[in-house]
Amino acid sequence: MLRSSARRLLLYLDTELTRNQDQPVTIANDLLGIVGSRRVWQPAIHELHELGLLDVERTFKRHRVGRSERWRLITSLAKAEMVSAAARAVGGAPIMCAAHFQARAS
Repeated sequence: MLRSSARRLLLYLDTELTRNQDQPVTIANDLLGIVGSRRVWQPAIHELHELGLLDVERTFKRHRVGRSERWRLITSLAKAEMVSAAARAVGGAPIMCAAHFQARAS
């Protein structure tokens, strides 16, 4: 179950990805302020990444975001709730190396 902040962030990022023809987009941290404060969007972006809805690569003051199909690996509601709660507890956005991000895109 996504929290409202994660749903708002997902809606915003989905709009940006659609605008970019479903190619990964680079979003400055300042623009993520549209969703809420840093304490709101950081756990939300981590939650979306861990649930497999988005692939996120964090760089200095930016996030590179792309669509992901990893959500299909979560097979039960209980597992999804457990992953979601753990991701919110950790907080900040994940760090992925560029090679991993490119491998997911292909």
